[in-house]
Amino acid sequence: MGAAQSFQWATQYPDFLDICVPFCGSARTSLHNQVFLEGQKSALLAAKHISSAGSGADRIETKGQEKRSRTWTDDQRITGLKAFGRGYAGWGFSQAFYRERLHEKFYKAPDLESFLVNFWEAWALSKDPENLLVMLRTWQTGDVSLQEPYNGDFEMAMASIKAKTLVLPSKTDLYFPPEDSEYEVKCMSPGVGKLDVFPSVSENPPFHRMDIWCRLVCMTDEMPDLGPLGWWTARQHGGCEVVGRTACEDLC
Repeated sequence: MGAAQSFQWATQYPDFLDICVPFCGSARTSLHNQVFLEGQKSALLAAKHISSAGSGADRIETKGQEKRSRTWTDDQRITGLKAFGRGYAGWGFSQAFYRERLHEKFYKAPDLESFLVNFWEAWALSKDPENLLVMLRTWQTGDVSLQEPYNGDFEMAMASIKAKTLVLPSKTDLYFPPEDSEYEVKCMSPGVGKLDVFPSVSENPPFHRMDIWCRLVCMTDEMPDLGPLGWWTARQHGGCEVVGRTACEDLC
């Protein structure tokens, strides 16, 4: 959800930011994304025999039973979180990831079931179900236009961005497809936004600081200051400020 926050800052405080780099995210949660999240929410709540009240809403509660509906027994928590993890398994990694059996190559899983149990269920079981529901609702209702002075005008909100904005979607992302990012950039003022689709077979690939740094150099013809850690990382990898702009030519 970091990309959503980046877009929020860029639209809420357009005169404050100089550079904005949202990756693997969106300025407005798409309907398809809401549907995915609604499935996850319903799977989690089913462990308590409770139904969702709909996208962007909470759960259906009986009056006077609110506290009970938000208190989880150990069995409910484990059952719900395991279902949440398995549901996410088909979205957190792409079709290509599984087709190429990268769960075996990179995660050393002997088979699919082991991967689902040891990676996805283990990940989900480390969470608090109520925290997940709050985060999920925030994600479902994400829309930078739902604030003054835009009042629901998404195109106006995107056009208000003044910061140089480098939008980095993953090629195979199922909930933040490049087509959505393309429209976001299209709505920005000329010269403000740039779309750079990141090749990856995982949904939210790990972006190295050097990758982003080089893309910013290519976009702005400047050497953005990423702070002490950014400079150290760039130097460690022969960054542009050390060997010149040509170090980033492959990315440009």
